[in-house]
Amino acid sequence: MRKVLFIGLVCSGLALTANSCSGSSESPSKTESESTTVEASDQPVKKVRYASLELDRLSTTLGVTVGQDDDVELFREVATWVGTPYKSSGADKDGADCSGFVNAVYDKVYNISLPRQTSKIYEKSRRIDLEDAESGDLVFFRTDGKTNQTPNYMGIYLKENRFVVMSSKGLKFESMSSSYYKKNFVCAAAIKE
Repeated sequence: MRKVLFIGLVCSGLALTANSCSGSSESPSKTESESTTVEASDQPVKKVRYASLELDRLSTTLGVTVGQDDDVELFREVATWVGTPYKSSGADKDGADCSGFVNAVYDKVYNISLPRQTSKIYEKSRRIDLEDAESGDLVFFRTDGKTNQTPNYMGIYLKENRFVVMSSKGLKFESMSSSYYKKNFVCAAAIKE
């Protein structure tokens, strides 16, 4: 540490000497003040760092690998819903249906108020390819197999081809590769923008 500090001081001294010897018409004090002026917009945004223990816990709970660059706030919120039972027209942790769950999570994590029905949320969303889906995007299904009609079921895409959905058996973590969901898949959609 002392060696680095010493080298830094030596380099600073050389830089000041070079400025005063360069024959520049600018005074050293003007050059020095210009080089240290930083506007607020140039300041780096501090990135929140999460404890690796928490990331490991979330990874285990959600069945996906959660890292520092992920939408950790989304994953945190979804984890708090584990154990929530299904309840028709419900929208809280005492019981929820698929759109009630999505609506509550979006309100909490993104401060976005969505319509209360799957079909209305579908109308408001922008369709995207499943390959382009990011954490927090939506996945829509038609549970009677009529995928050319308006979806009647939905979940939140997590990552690694997995999503979370409120099913008749409560909150479930599922794979987009499962035969049931592949057969009934309508589209992925973005709504956070």
